[in-house]
Amino acid sequence: MKENLQIFDWELSDDELAKIEQIPQRRGFSGQMFVHMMAFINPRRSFGMMTHDMLKMRTNYQYTLVIYL
Repeated sequence: MKENLQIFDWELSDDELAKIEQIPQRRGFSGQMFVHMMAFINPRRSFGMMTHDMLKMRTNYQYTLVIYL
């Protein structure tokens, strides 16, 4: 257990901090990859919540699992 506590007894050098600061930062996340393009027409489709009627229309009575991510 004493060995595990030694992980808190370290710090980055000035050179390492400078290298980290040079990494390009991108702030914010739009979340567009999680929203289906039809979400604004039918919000249930963006989360894969299709109703029984939607499945029948879409697959001609062949049931499939539809997950939109």
